[in-house]
Amino acid sequence: MMCNIALAVPFSVLAGYSFDLIGRRKTLALATVLLGVGIAILPTASPSITVLVVLMQIFQMGGVTYLASPLLADYVDNSTLGSGSSLRAYGFVLGQGFTFLVMIQITKAMNLQASFIVGGATVLILGIVDNFFISEPVISNE
Repeated sequence: MMCNIALAVPFSVLAGYSFDLIGRRKTLALATVLLGVGIAILPTASPSITVLVVLMQIFQMGGVTYLASPLLADYVDNSTLGSGSSLRAYGFVLGQGFTFLVMIQITKAMNLQASFIVGGATVLILGIVDNFFISEPVISNE
């Protein structure tokens, strides 16, 4: 657990900078790949604790990148940032609901490895589709 925290702090700063340096789309695409692949190969970690820690770090990096996303500031007017923040939280809760109500039902008859592959593939597919809706902000040098 301390490894996750130790990596999350500096990586959240790096993730924030990467949105400005390489763009929103590329950064979120990388985060999607980290999350999707991290989920898909997580069961292969057993029984090695070292491999498990490394895979959890990969998964953590993808998750932290999404949390550091500046998309809320890009798309939501300053007068409605509170509503935008609550919609972001609402989306997070809907994602958890989708996982528990849909994904677990779909994968419960599968073996562990197959269910994690389906979960990882779902993250990759939804992330790629989501990436088409993101546009890079116009940065002015005023």
